[in-house]
Parts: sequence; structure tokens; C-alpha cells
Amino acid sequence: MPPPAHAFSSEIGIAITTHDRSDQLAKLLRSILDNTDWKALVAVFDDGSAAYPNEETLKLCDYYLKAPSQGIAENKNRALYYFSEIHPIRRILLLEDDLIITEPNWLRRWAKAIDRFGHINFTFPSWDKDEESFKGGRGTPSSPHRWTKVTGQVTGANVAIMRQKIGYMNPMFSGFGHEHLEWTERWLSEGYGGKIKKKRIYFSLKPKGISLQHCPSTGQSYDTTRNRDIHVRLRKRGYPKIMTPWEDNQGRDRFLSAFQNHLKKV
Repeated sequence: MPPPAHAFSSEIGIAITTHDRSDQLAKLLRSILDNTDWKALVAVFDDGSAAYPNEETLKLCDYYLKAPSQGIAENKNRALYYFSEIHPIRRILLLEDDLIITEPNWLRRWAKAIDRFGHINFTFPSWDKDEESFKGGRGTPSSPHRWTKVTGQVTGANVAIMRQKIGYMNPMFSGFGHEHLEWTERWLSEGYGGKIKKKRIYFSLKPKGISLQHCPSTGQSYDTTRNRDIHVRLRKRGYPKIMTPWEDNQGRDRFLSAFQNHLKKV
């Protein structure tokens, strides 16, 4: 049985979000198992893939939730909700399914950065420090990279701070695009994971021990256009907190039904 709500227990929860990438998911899960010697709970949040992965893949995680596809924001909110309300935990690390872990001690680096900054992102491997968008830092837990851009492949967060001050990704975003950027800017506005000065500065860790797998994108361009417009409007409103991962009662019923009907302990 999971511990009571808000009784923070385990060290860190690893939440993998996925959609129709069973081969890449299996490689990622295996690489986590092979390179993690620290206490961690691994849960997979599947946004409407065509089929379940095979039994061998399922055995590599602790929990698997496969629900009808509702887009990235809702699927990541399932992960945030699970590790804050159903199985409360101190820290959450969101991983997308196109990653692979390549060396030990990777998780300790992320836990240290979460503890220090509350929120931390990932330096994309192809980013060049000669770019104008790079503003310094060594990419370590004590001296993270500072960029004027951000990516959502890996994100660490302090769950207590999220519950008290930040909230969930905004359910207004559908499909993919901008949901992570707007959520991160809310963290910055509260003083976590970066700074807002003349430009927004996002803290991130260098990709030590984490590499990318080649995967085709499943997103649609119209999602990013629509979501960009929503993001602009939210910025003008001053980053309203999103304390529930649904917009209305219908959304609430749909969201919670994923846990009631589709959550599987492996």
C-alpha cells in the first residue's frame, strides 16, 4: 500500500512519459536499472500507445499507467499527481522516453540539484556554449548551466514546493509545445530553478550520464502554434498558479479515471 497522502517517503521518483516508443522505452528502463544504485521508484506514464509493452519491459518498472491520449501536459500531470498525491515522494524526476542512461551516479547529481534549487532542467547535448543563449556555469549541481532557453527532456522538482507554490502544468495546453516552458517560468517567478531579469535564465545540468536515443517526433505543428498563443496570454496574466491538473468537473473525472482504471503495479 502507498503511504498516506503528503507523508513524504522515498528518496526520488522517476517518472517516464511515453507514447508509441516501446523499443526506446525498454532501452531506457534497462539503462536505469543497470546504472542506478540509489533508492528510486520508477513509474511509466503512457499517453495512449497502441499497445502495452511486453512483460519483460513491464518488469523493469514499479508502476505502469496507460491511459487514453490527452497530450503531453496531461500525461506529465499524471506523473506529478501520482508522486504528489497517490505515492508522495520528496523529489520527482521527469524523463522523456528518448533518453538512455550511460553511467552510474547520474541520479545523485539530479537529486543534489533538486535539493539546492528546487527545480532543474537539462542541457540538450547539441547546445553550443558559444551561443549567445549560454550565460555561464559548469553544468554541475553546485554550478548549473545558465541558459536563456530550456528543454523538457529531463526535469527535476521538489514535490513539496510544487504543491505549495507552483502547481501543475496548465491543462489549457493540448498536444505538445510550450507546456513545459510555461511551467518552468512559474518556478522562476517564485525564485526556483533560474532567474527572471532582463531575460529569463534557466538552470540546467550538463548531460553527464544521459544520452539521447534517435526517435521521430509524434507532435503536430498546429499544437505548437495554438499553445504558443496560450503561453503568451498566460505570461501577460502573470503566471497564475494551477493547483489542480484539470480545468473543470469533466476534466477532473477524466483525469482521475486514469488512476482508477488504468494504473498497474508491476
